Amino acid sequence: MADTKSSAKLFRILKEQNFSTMGFERRLGLDRTESEQFHSILRGKKEITEDLAKRINELLPQYSVEWLLDGNTKPDPNEESPQTIV
Repeated sequence: MADTKSSAKLFRILKEQNFSTMGFERRLGLDRTESEQFHSILRGKKEITEDLAKRINELLPQYSVEWLLDGNTKPDPNEESPQTIV
């Protein structure tokens, strides 16, 4: 089973950015297969892929690829204090 931290990160982004799931998928340019994978991540069945992390970071640079993939770094590289994100 995948790490549920991945789904928590996506839900955090949706909430912080006030995005609907479908709206976020459109902004990321996900095709049908990628959309199904995205929903599997939201359900905690898969982890965020490097490709998805890069797409999110391109759209929303405040969420670093490293944070999206490992969760042990701060989401924004410009944040002053280091923290572990769950």
